[in-house]
Amino acid sequence: MNRLLTNNSKKLGSLILLSFVIAGMIACQKKSSTQTNHASAANCESKASITYTVHVKPIMEASCTNCHNNSRRADGISLSDFTNTKDAFMNHNALCTVHQSGGCSPMPRMAAKLSDETITTLDCWVKQGCKE
Repeated sequence: MNRLLTNNSKKLGSLILLSFVIAGMIACQKKSSTQTNHASAANCESKASITYTVHVKPIMEASCTNCHNNSRRADGISLSDFTNTKDAFMNHNALCTVHQSGGCSPMPRMAAKLSDETITTLDCWVKQGCKE
């Protein structure tokens, strides 16, 4: 009897663990689809060849790197260089945060929302492949 209970407990534990894994995968899929939707919906016709160095870095320096720098790394994210910024926008839902969409922490915190023009620049940077 004890052996049967132990086996059932293990199966229940495995089922619960599997449920959490599946829920996490669904949540990640929703985040990446939100990210993709923002970028793909952007009208980039007037935004030829957006690059990190010319267009994105000045935005990050003006609005983000006081908190998201290599020393402080608020929420574990640095936006101080190309590699980290690209990672944040490709893998950590940064577009959702600057759009201040539902399901994301609005950024920048304790500051005005970025202008529509600035957000479109970031959308187009992602849409165009995050060029350096």
